[in-house]
Amino acid sequence: MSATDSAQGHGPLRVRAAGEQAVVESLHRLYGLTCRLTLDGVGRSPVVEAVRSAAAGLCADEMSVPCRFGFEVDEFPLFAVTWMDSGHVETRSATLGADAGPGQAWAPCDPGAGYRGRLDAVAARTVSLPVDLLRAAAGFPAGDETALRLGSLMPPTAALHERWGAMVRYAGDVVRDGPVAPLVADTVARLVAVTALDVFPSNFTRPGPGGRDPG
Repeated sequence: MSATDSAQGHGPLRVRAAGEQAVVESLHRLYGLTCRLTLDGVGRSPVVEAVRSAAAGLCADEMSVPCRFGFEVDEFPLFAVTWMDSGHVETRSATLGADAGPGQAWAPCDPGAGYRGRLDAVAARTVSLPVDLLRAAAGFPAGDETALRLGSLMPPTAALHERWGAMVRYAGDVVRDGPVAPLVADTVARLVAVTALDVFPSNFTRPGPGGRDPG
């Protein structure tokens, strides 16, 4: 098993992990999560390759997982959404589930919750950001600690899937080559947060107690 990380100056962070333990460790480094893999029917050692660009709390990852395995995650601390370029993934978190393929987006779980599922030969782009950015975009005051609760792990319409895909492509193009001017980085991070609130039903976007209209 092996794992390598590299970064050139202010350029992207590149991660390659081969072997079960190395893949688990790389996912922990990238997302702060603790996970277990189920290697039934893989037929080869699991491999993960990722290129990460980051600015203003926003992380944009281009990831390739050219194999198949099951996974179980105890806790995912961030808000994250994955856009599928190819492959297939099935996930479940509490009462919510996702079954996503090419041209679709999915969120693994509420921040702080866990999830489990299976993936098969995935090439994808994942954007992750702290929940505080979503709270600010939703209009909550600074210091508010209202927890984000998703109403669905996938956008409810094909148009909203594509809206997220367009945002991921734009955000990745902006932050990929860095360094990014602070005002530009802050604007892009806020735009991603507002788009997430628009695309994914949640308690942050319902009028009334426990939710706000996006700011």
